[in-house]
Amino acid sequence: MTLGFFRNLTKPEPKPVVEREHCVAGRTLPLKIVESARARRLTLRIDSGGQGLRITVPPGLRRGEVEKFLDRHQDWLEQRLAKVPMRPQVRPGIKIPIRGVPHRIVHEPAKRGTVTIARDERGPLLIIHG
Repeated sequence: MTLGFFRNLTKPEPKPVVEREHCVAGRTLPLKIVESARARRLTLRIDSGGQGLRITVPPGLRRGEVEKFLDRHQDWLEQRLAKVPMRPQVRPGIKIPIRGVPHRIVHEPAKRGTVTIARDERGPLLIIHG
């Protein structure tokens, strides 16, 4: 049995996610502060691969409390992030190993299609189109 008056209730508008950066152990990571009506306490999570942070906060919490929370948990963050290896930024010009052979990345924005492997006078290339 469903009560008809519950059908007319609407969900409250979600609060916007606050995005900023936070420095931990020499890394500058994106930080998302998400307000959740279901949250009863602050929770801090590290995104997979250590590429970002996320804090879930209860409604109405002052921004100063979030800053204090981050300060208190700085050591915890440093310990966890130390276990995550730094990933090199993939960009044109760097070399990445493919089957044990270093290939230089070349970006060709004018062309379309799949990634191709070629060779020039300086060695193997990985050509990225698009």
